[in-house]
Amino acid sequence: MLSALLILIRMGPHYAHTFFYKYLTELNNHATRVNLKDQSIIIDANSFMYFIYNEILNDDKHKNRNQILTTIPFNYDGYWDYSKQVLNKFKQDCSDVLVVFDGVFKRNANRRPDPERASSLHVTEFNGYQNQLPLLFRRGFIDILRELDIGVNVARGEADPMIVRLAQDRNAYVVAADSDYHLYDLPQGYVPLYFLKLKALKGSLYQLDDVFTGMDAKGVALWASLIKYNFVKLAKLQNFLSRTLAYDREKFESWLNSTEPDEQKRNLITTEWLLLRFIQQVGSSIAYTELIELIALDDRQKFDQIRSNYINVIPEASIKTKNGKALPAYLDRLFTTGNLDHTILNILISRNVLKSEQVNNAVYFQILRPIIQILLLSDCSSTELGNDSQKVTFNNQLYEPLAEIKIQDFPSLDEISKMSSADRKKWLVYCVQNALQPSINMNDDEIHDDHLAWMCLLKLWWHKGKEQTVLKKSALYAMIVSYLTHTLLHEHHESERSQRHKKITTISEPFLRYSKRKLKKRFPFDMCSVLSQKISKHGSNHFENENIKGDLHEAEEFYNVFYVGYQLFDSPIIMPKVHEYISTLTYELAIAFTKSNTLTRNIRKRLFNDNLLLMGLFEEIKSWVEQVYQPNLNANESDSKFLNFTTTDIHLLNTVAPKLVPLVPTAVDAIYNKLFSFDVTKSVFAKNKVNFQGATADPPDSLNLTAERIAALKESLDKYLKKVLTQAEWDDGFLGYLSHLGKVHANKADSKNIDVSYVHMNATLGLSEHILIDALLNHDLGLDDKTKSDAVLALNKFFWIQNDLFTMHYVPH
Repeated sequence: MLSALLILIRMGPHYAHTFFYKYLTELNNHATRVNLKDQSIIIDANSFMYFIYNEILNDDKHKNRNQILTTIPFNYDGYWDYSKQVLNKFKQDCSDVLVVFDGVFKRNANRRPDPERASSLHVTEFNGYQNQLPLLFRRGFIDILRELDIGVNVARGEADPMIVRLAQDRNAYVVAADSDYHLYDLPQGYVPLYFLKLKALKGSLYQLDDVFTGMDAKGVALWASLIKYNFVKLAKLQNFLSRTLAYDREKFESWLNSTEPDEQKRNLITTEWLLLRFIQQVGSSIAYTELIELIALDDRQKFDQIRSNYINVIPEASIKTKNGKALPAYLDRLFTTGNLDHTILNILISRNVLKSEQVNNAVYFQILRPIIQILLLSDCSSTELGNDSQKVTFNNQLYEPLAEIKIQDFPSLDEISKMSSADRKKWLVYCVQNALQPSINMNDDEIHDDHLAWMCLLKLWWHKGKEQTVLKKSALYAMIVSYLTHTLLHEHHESERSQRHKKITTISEPFLRYSKRKLKKRFPFDMCSVLSQKISKHGSNHFENENIKGDLHEAEEFYNVFYVGYQLFDSPIIMPKVHEYISTLTYELAIAFTKSNTLTRNIRKRLFNDNLLLMGLFEEIKSWVEQVYQPNLNANESDSKFLNFTTTDIHLLNTVAPKLVPLVPTAVDAIYNKLFSFDVTKSVFAKNKVNFQGATADPPDSLNLTAERIAALKESLDKYLKKVLTQAEWDDGFLGYLSHLGKVHANKADSKNIDVSYVHMNATLGLSEHILIDALLNHDLGLDDKTKSDAVLALNKFFWIQNDLFTMHYVPH
């Protein structure tokens, strides 16, 4: 029977790496080697991810730490390629591969605290470049495992017990970068990842006796429990051990003096060495009898339990929610197979939302709120809805999500899990709309499922992230170009090569209604190569931009949160792979785009080589993501494509406002002079009044408008036009105000004494637009021609929107 292999990485006893490998095994002349080829293997996700990340960083050993961290920002394509290459080696050369992840667990309160030194971080065993993986590294790692069809298992608690039990049950090798695995009795032994040659799958093999010579499993468990846990203060333990007569004292002290100048590290390693020699001298039974006396009576039961766990390893069997219920079987299956994020379990177990993340953007909570509500409903019975178990903590504040919904109208966890493809799409759009608020357009009718989740994610980041600046727009355009490059121009599957030789069907706008596979067929191999090279070359630069980096870091956070929110479906929504969403190419393109004055033209000519399909996709994505509001025009009307009113247009109106606002009173006079020059329009103001208490005409029923009436009319229009020009946040409230104007004039807002026909309102809006544009173009306002031109387009779009908001109240759909 073939043995199994496990790969794990995590920090063991403090400084054990130094003590075990640089002293003990050298002293014992350890030289056992093993070839892992043709073995059944189990890879611990944490060990492999940190190891691979370190290997990538080590490619530039000649660079200092800052250079390494800044030369490969957002290098998810590099992480993808290297991780896939190594994982594929295991997949091809080993008989079976399974990957094990940590589950949800709390650090034991009795663990000895980490020394307050940089080298105490668990990544010191990986040269200490940084103390955590890139934010989306784990997501990309899971994508690779699924693409290679490698099995995934997630422990219900800490991964160590599950891995040890698997190793014992399956006669497995353990391959890890965690000195903890020297503490267990493993039938095949432990192969440290540090010493494993990945290309040959050969490395050093350690048995329990190679480090703890002459000790049984009970003695090793006693040593580990006293060293790793704080049941006995180090000073007290050192005092007890001071009488130990170690045969190698002179040699040990000589080695320590030549190796470790740090006093704190020297003290701890000395304690580890003395305790080891004491247990070896007296045996595990006598050692336990004497050492247990150092532990407080109240702590002895906990100590014995921890010691026992090293001998009889029992993985966590179940997960309990906040209300003490077993995790629903459906969620347990998703979690243990790697299809459910830890964030979901944290909500159920501790009611903490994104506790481990440094987040303060309220939209993250809004994105997750529907999922939080479903999870709370699944865990709270009717009698539990009134207690604190329905409250959650986000960003150190308490929320009660269930108070915001009608529970009877909300889908259950079971209903969510069984949703059809069409219903999943509706649910996705509902959740995104809930976070965006109604003022943001969500017309998704002609967007294929392949693109929808990615575009929703991009839209959330664009509208609900940091301020929309010119630099952020460069980042947005770079993300679109990078996505199109990775999904349409890069090859990933051999099967797609043969598909591209088949007859290509005709496609037409809108292009987003087609799948990625169908779109990809439109690009022959030679075209892919040429376009990919042009795009990569355009992005190749050695500049840094902290603002761009900040925008893309925020985009990483949005991906992380968005990914969590849509995992409860039995068939998950289609998310872009991490390196398709963001990569070094994205970052470099964004920086290059900041230097272009004609960005869209530059993308079309220099990157896309005037390729109509790529440019069409780019424009469709850009327009949909940026769009704030699109009137409800008939789909057959050609004007509907024109009304691409975005935050850029709002910014333009705000930009010209200081120049135009002083001209508004003159424009208002001109508008009313024109309206008053025709009896048919002047009579409208004599017969109708809103929020005006005085006489409209003198004498009544005449067309001689009173001075008070004229002043009120002009004041109302003056305020309206100034508000349109200066309004910075076109939120639901402001759009409601614009819509309410139409409702009032159409006599549908409980307003009496008003009856204004649609034709007169249409004429007034058209006249207002004409006079404002005339003022913009024919006055010396100190604006350049491009700003004037763009502002004219923005005004034109706005008045069409305002016209539509009037039309919807006058004309039945």
